Amino acid sequence: MVKVGIVGLGYWGSNLLRNFYNHQNVSCEIVCDLDEEKIKKQLNQYPKIKKWTKDFRDILREDLDLVVIATPPETHYELAKLAIEQGKNVLVEKPFTTSIKDAEELIELSKKKKVKIFVDHTFVFNPCVRKISEILKSGELGEIIYFDSERVRGIQKLIMSLQNLRLSKVKMFL
Repeated sequence: MVKVGIVGLGYWGSNLLRNFYNHQNVSCEIVCDLDEEKIKKQLNQYPKIKKWTKDFRDILREDLDLVVIATPPETHYELAKLAIEQGKNVLVEKPFTTSIKDAEELIELSKKKKVKIFVDHTFVFNPCVRKISEILKSGELGEIIYFDSERVRGIQKLIMSLQNLRLSKVKMFL
């Protein structure tokens, strides 16, 4: 059983909490947020969470296998550094840090402390992203000068938009 502590219960932190909480090999030991209302909301939704706190130092005192950091980017470096110094494995939401220097320092510190540090890249294993990567690497499109993408929230919304577009085009010609 992997014992996890989650710091930051905003939009993305609550998604990470849901996924860790529902994983059969994970125990969510403690959650942390400065906003007590966010904590209460999550405790109501996930009653097996063992502890909660508003103080990050409480996370460091716990016997955890992983500290998950889903806080504002400007806090990532400081929180990750404190966790790594305490010998904790860390998963940091992207962006990893706000500077290359800070990122390099955390990587070196994690090597020194013999802990793992991970950055959450949500869509790296998404089949669509993998297919695009495969096509780009194959060279079949030639030299890529510029690439841009946009994520659409949900295929259902996309289908409804296309249907509405089609209906409006038909109406336009009647």
